[in-house]
Amino acid sequence: MQQVPLGKTGVQVSAICLGCMFFGTRIPKEIAYQLLDDYVEAGGCFVDTANNYAFWVEGATGDESETLLGNWMKERRNRDQIFVATKMGARPTVPGGGLDQAEGLSARTIIKAIEGSLKRLQTDHIDLYYTHMEDRATPLEETLEALDRLVREGKVSMLGCSNRMTWRIEEARQVSRAHQWAECFSVFNSGIAICAPNRELTSAFSYV
Repeated sequence: MQQVPLGKTGVQVSAICLGCMFFGTRIPKEIAYQLLDDYVEAGGCFVDTANNYAFWVEGATGDESETLLGNWMKERRNRDQIFVATKMGARPTVPGGGLDQAEGLSARTIIKAIEGSLKRLQTDHIDLYYTHMEDRATPLEETLEALDRLVREGKVSMLGCSNRMTWRIEEARQVSRAHQWAECFSVFNSGIAICAPNRELTSAFSYV
């Protein structure tokens, strides 16, 4: 599988990122493990998950995808060969809740969320950490400062954002630059104008 640059980071990842949304819920362990094994055998190294996948499936909590991925990496002893992307901010705060009850992007929530993801993934750092959705109730500066702290502490290597309007991405970049904080470089919506001039990584996704 072809390796491609991850934006301007200097990191190389596989051209195809394997989404793990339903691993541990709609996709049982045995099949998920086989998919992961086949993906790695084909030269893949870039996996994507979130701290809420897939809470909307009956009986699920949102822990399942990260937990399965963490168990697989531990059993295969290949964490150092896998580039792990995960997300926070869209996990419901109450059992059975929806996105209208999402955890959000406050500093306190970010610190709590990273510890949960690290534990489930059984790792000491996340390669790419996304904010999963907008949180207009939390000041942007609070969110960005907390994310920068994760980078400085070595718990996160790179930051990204998804489901965010172009002007909000640029606003966040300007705030981070003004404070010399780590920038969110990646977007999760395909085809928007900010990507080309900034040579950003763009991830397209679809639901099947």
